[in-house]
Formats: sequence, structure tokens, C-alpha cells
Amino acid sequence: MPVEQFQIAAADAQAAARHHIPVTTTLSWLAELKDENPAYYQIARDQIVIPNMKLLKASGVRLLIGSDKFRRDIVPELQVLRSLGLFSDAELLEMDVDLTAQATFPGRKIGKLQEGYEANFLVLDRDPATNLDNLRSISMRVKQGRRIFVPPSAVSRPSPDCTQAAP
Repeated sequence: MPVEQFQIAAADAQAAARHHIPVTTTLSWLAELKDENPAYYQIARDQIVIPNMKLLKASGVRLLIGSDKFRRDIVPELQVLRSLGLFSDAELLEMDVDLTAQATFPGRKIGKLQEGYEANFLVLDRDPATNLDNLRSISMRVKQGRRIFVPPSAVSRPSPDCTQAAP
């Protein structure tokens, strides 16, 4: 198939921005393609994904972070987006923590440490705005104002999925 079939038209990106239609990224498959078929990966990345993401960003489309797979966290998605070289770690963090959270739960006061907002948050040892790898440095979890404890075995995963790898 010609790559043009997968490229977003400038008019469509502009219309999405004008009508405040967000676009949710689901690009973590790109990392898998890199290992499976490097030639297709290069085409998909350089001729489809990067031009589409540049266009959406330049058009002012609100970009949200998604996941390609059920029971997978968004870190692989963030890593692929970072590898494209189009967004800073701070931009990606805002897309995830602020924009995506607000779009997912529009009626809730979440994503900020302010009076009147839900007291659900993670405490990290290192700043993820300077390096997204720091998202893995969780030292405390708070849900509804109460500290919760998660055993290390529940968060230590040998795979990017939220489940243990098959033996």
C-alpha cells in the first residue's frame, strides 16, 4: 500500500484543532516493528508516523497518550513518542498527566496538587519532566488521601505488560 494512504491530510489536522478534537496516540507497536521488520519500521517511522505527528502538533491538535494493548501501562507509548524526537520529556509528561487525565475524567478535579483536587498521586524520587525514565522511581502512592502500599513483587515486571511474562 502507498504510504500516502496513512498520512493525515493538513485540512483534517486543522479541522481537528479548530473543533477541539483530541487525537490519542497508540504507537507503541512501532517499537515491536523495529525488531520484527527493520525496513518496514523505517518506512512507518519516517514516512508516516513522524510526518503525522509533526502535522498534528503544528496544527495545534491536543494529543493524548494511549496504549495499544489491554493491561499495558503507557510507559512504552511515552518511550516511542520520545524516540521520535518531536517532544521534550516535559511535553510528554504534560500530555499524559494533564491533558490525557482531564480528557479521560472530564468531570473530576485530578492531575494537580491544589485545594479541591482529589488526593490521588504518586511521589517520585526523581523528576520525570527532565527524564521520562524517572517515571519508574515511585517511592509512595496516595489514593483518596491515604498512603497505599504495593508489594515490590506486584510492580516488578520483566515485561512491559502489566502481567508477568509467560514461563
